[in-house]
Amino acid sequence: MFSEKKLKACVGYNADNTVIHSAEKQIWASNTTFILAAIGSAIGLGNLWRFPYLCFKHGGALFFIPYLLCLFFLGIPMIMLEFSLGQILQAGNVKVWNKLHPRMHGIGLATCTACYLICIYYNVIISWTVVLFFSSFASPLPWGWANTIDKDAKPKGVDGSPGPKMLGKCDMPISQAYFYVDILKTYVVDADSNNCKPYDTKTTMGGASEFQTEVFLAQILVWVVCFICVFQGVKLSSKIVWITVPLPVFFVFIMVMNGFTLKNSDEGFRMYLKGYSRKQMDDLGDYTLTECKKDDLGECEQVDWYAKGDPTRTAQEVAPDITKKLQSAAMWSEACAQIFFTLSICIGVMISYSSYNPRNAPIITNGFTVAFCNSGFSFFAGFAVFSTVGYLYGMDSSVKTKVSSIGLAFVAYPAAIETMPAPNFWCLLLAITLFTLGIDSAFAMVEATVCVVEDSFIGKKLSKFVIALILCVVGSLCSTIFCFNWGFTFFDVVDHYLNVYLVLLMGILQAVAVSWIHCFEDSMKASKPATLISLLGYWVMLIPLPLFAYFVFPESSWVAIPIFWGWYVLITIINLLVAVFVSKITVK
Repeated sequence: MFSEKKLKACVGYNADNTVIHSAEKQIWASNTTFILAAIGSAIGLGNLWRFPYLCFKHGGALFFIPYLLCLFFLGIPMIMLEFSLGQILQAGNVKVWNKLHPRMHGIGLATCTACYLICIYYNVIISWTVVLFFSSFASPLPWGWANTIDKDAKPKGVDGSPGPKMLGKCDMPISQAYFYVDILKTYVVDADSNNCKPYDTKTTMGGASEFQTEVFLAQILVWVVCFICVFQGVKLSSKIVWITVPLPVFFVFIMVMNGFTLKNSDEGFRMYLKGYSRKQMDDLGDYTLTECKKDDLGECEQVDWYAKGDPTRTAQEVAPDITKKLQSAAMWSEACAQIFFTLSICIGVMISYSSYNPRNAPIITNGFTVAFCNSGFSFFAGFAVFSTVGYLYGMDSSVKTKVSSIGLAFVAYPAAIETMPAPNFWCLLLAITLFTLGIDSAFAMVEATVCVVEDSFIGKKLSKFVIALILCVVGSLCSTIFCFNWGFTFFDVVDHYLNVYLVLLMGILQAVAVSWIHCFEDSMKASKPATLISLLGYWVMLIPLPLFAYFVFPESSWVAIPIFWGWYVLITIINLLVAVFVSKITVK
């Protein structure tokens, strides 16, 4: 039995109801534990269902060019910057920027707000994996062939027969109907027929509302797990990450190994690494098979594709055009966004996590380790994704085009699992993998918010237990908004504006603040002319050049990049010469 004194101690209070303040700040159990926690925060659902799709969309391995450049010139410097700020100043995100300069207080506040808002809708996504987890115990699976319109038919892939289209409600593929109609309820179903239409939030908002009960209960469970992971700080998190980080890596490894055994998986790998497939050419009707060189088993060993009506054009001509792809602004912006979001930078998480590190912890080594592990996992997970996509293409599945985001995880993958031996096992494995991938990032964002509140005036009067409890309860209430059929619209809006605009804007502001505002007065005292030359030379060229290049030379706007950096190298040389030889000159 707990006495009143022990109960108060558990929630962070002394017997006289004052907050228990430890003499020293909590620290990670070891540097390896910190790296593991940072990797867990970085690796999330986007590594599994977004990075592989971006490779396919932007020319396969060609996407690695902007991705690696953004990694080395944006991601790694930014993550080392945040590690440095957290370790040296030993504070949460808001207090760190306030210490650097009082006018930068807003940067910390904005990133903290973005972090908490992202967590509110991110936990709803994780709750979908919880629903998937419990669905995996049903036999047959809710989206199985036994629940199709034609209950006596077998799905294609079980015995190699053509089979039906696996239709469910609304005459859509049954795995898609189960997720969008039964779980999210984003389609309005006619009770007297099988017809339905999408819930139109453009003209109707709130009318004909349907509550997603399963998702609501699941998101409460997710917030409870987040609370358990953070209410004792890194003391408990140091133990949890040793389970939640290696586990999904091991499960993804199993999924990759299983993927290699799937029929037509090689076609998926071709899509992943080349950005196109022979099957796609045939589907488009632009190319036809004219020659098939068979091996000893009678299988096609080499296939040559030629344009209809023009046998001189080979399939290589439909491969992604390197020049056009590299000139695509969309590819570069999506590579940048992928780096920022998957590394959990510019939302305060890494600053808060590193604040629990000793001041002498290795920053460069930790930064490179986290960044490389994050990118390595993304690349490896792509084989698990596209082996299944190739498998679906081989079956000519009606959901084969669902190759990214929630469509991949909750529609395409379950459809493929249904045709495999022991589908309940693979469904359970998928659900646990998705949950463990997401929960590390989720409780990291909660921890980052808790750390900021602890540094505030009000937070010092409350224990960590109470702060974590309040944030999780409020977060769960806010997540309820996304548990209606019209909540999916809010989900798209919040996700788009937070990830595409706010996070990237915070990255720019953080870089500008550290480079141009922090210690600006010291630089002016050391050499006022050199400081002004550097300041004016940089911004006078940076502001008009992109606008000029975009509107005057839209097809060759990329030329502005080497022009700018060539100009800035010249300004830097002039700046160094002025600092050395004219440092005594002052501008009045």
